[in-house]
Amino acid sequence: MTRICPICDARYDEGVTFCPLDGGELQAPGQNHPGSLIGKTIADRYEVLEQIATGGMGVVYKARQKMLERYVALKVLPRELAANPDTERRFFNEARTISQLRHPHIVTL
Repeated sequence: MTRICPICDARYDEGVTFCPLDGGELQAPGQNHPGSLIGKTIADRYEVLEQIATGGMGVVYKARQKMLERYVALKVLPRELAANPDTERRFFNEARTISQLRHPHIVTL
């Protein structure tokens, strides 16, 4: 079964787990492809501009918050993780922790 890199869209044979070009975790065809959000509007509030990172808990996008006319980082969990109550709890714990940090090189939450 072919696996697809969510970052560069390269395709690899079964047995390869991570893209050798950029380190993206390969996905089965038909999985929620992170790049599919680029150019879309989320919750009628955020225009997704580009993907800036991918990690164990999801994909981070650069987006524009329409009402406040500012750029934001938008983290999106894969559906299979978002449906898990433990993962949801960890995600919000992470958000609460990050929201308390103040530093010029850390995005404000």
